[in-house]
Parts: sequence; C-alpha cells; structure tokens
Amino acid sequence: MIRNILHITMTVLLLLILDYRFTGNAFHEIGGVVLTLLIIFHNVLNRRWYEVFFKGRQSLSSVLLTHVNLLLAVAMVTVFVTGVLISVTVFAPLGMRSGGLFLHDLHQGATYASLILVAIHLGMHWEILMAKLKNWLHIDSSSLGWTITSRGER
Repeated sequence: MIRNILHITMTVLLLLILDYRFTGNAFHEIGGVVLTLLIIFHNVLNRRWYEVFFKGRQSLSSVLLTHVNLLLAVAMVTVFVTGVLISVTVFAPLGMRSGGLFLHDLHQGATYASLILVAIHLGMHWEILMAKLKNWLHIDSSSLGWTITSRGER
C-alpha cells in the first residue's frame, strides 16, 4: 500500500513541477526537494534491487532496466545538483547560487532526459504496476470494465 501511494505521489509531483511557469518558483523548488526525498525513499524501499545487482546472470530485460536505472540516476542527480546551484528560494541562503545560462540549460535538459527515462522505467514495470493496481482496486481481470479500460496494456 505504501509503495502504491509513493509511486502515485512521485508521478503526480513530477508532473506538477515540470511546468515552472504554472507552479511558480517556490513550489517548483520545494516540490523538487520533496521529489528528491521521495526518490531516495523509493530506492530504500527497493534496496533488494541493489542486493542482487551483481549476482548471477541477468536477462536482456534486466540488463536494459539496469542501464535505464543508471542513466535515470545520473539524470536525476544532475537535475538536483543543478537545481541547488540555480536556486533562488530554497537553497539561496547557502550562497551557492551560480545562475549561469549553462546551468539552467543543463537543468532543463537533464529534466527532459529524466522524464523520458521515467517513462521507459514505468513502461518496463507496466505489467507489475497493472497487476498491483488490479489487486489494490479489487478488480477481477476477466471483468468487462477492466478489459475495456486496459486495452492499452498489451
């Protein structure tokens, strides 16, 4: 249950903070910090992935997922570090502001890369997510409503 709420919260928050003009600077920065903390919590909850990372042979899908996860980690760290460096609200009191155009472009580019990689990450977990959703909502897989709703699943 906690994982489902975490995943939904992370997804909604990511979508909300993507449009800086819509949310405003303060919400964008605070939301970014909260999202970073949620991502760390997500990784703590999924620590078993790290435990089996170097054990045994991996299937092609596992190798691809590993590469997507590593690229996603690099992109997210880049987003967070550049966000701290260009911050005008949350981290401004630290006096680390370095508002060059390069950092803004890097922050934006890493954000778009993160969005694409999150979509791939979710897509690679789609069957598991749909099974959890059906279980969470107590939906019978053979029901007509689910069949119509989930046509995009296959």
